[in-house]
Amino acid sequence: MENSFTLLRMNINKRELWQEKAKRLFRERKIFHKDIAVELGLKKATISLKLNGKITTEVGEMIKMSNMLDMTVDQLIMDDPAYDEEKNLSIQFMKEYDNLNEVQKEMVIKLMKTLQG
Repeated sequence: MENSFTLLRMNINKRELWQEKAKRLFRERKIFHKDIAVELGLKKATISLKLNGKITTEVGEMIKMSNMLDMTVDQLIMDDPAYDEEKNLSIQFMKEYDNLNEVQKEMVIKLMKTLQG
């Protein structure tokens, strides 16, 4: 069920914080956009868009980027206060969700799928 609620963690306004950290770490380690692009199988311009929050970064891409930085995805995003806030919101939501009956749960899932587009 947790995968159905990943939308709670996808607040576009809060993505910049982990991306800024990733850009800083790549810069410090002298890992260039062309290196990231090769690793992810993408164009340099696409890497720039992802690291500037213009387009979504897929989970697999985040895993590869964090591996390039010798860290886990959690380590990359954990210092992000938005991550902690969203994590707490997710926990609170799941507690409330657990109190719903099956019909209400189905309605919530349908609504979330609609919101995801």
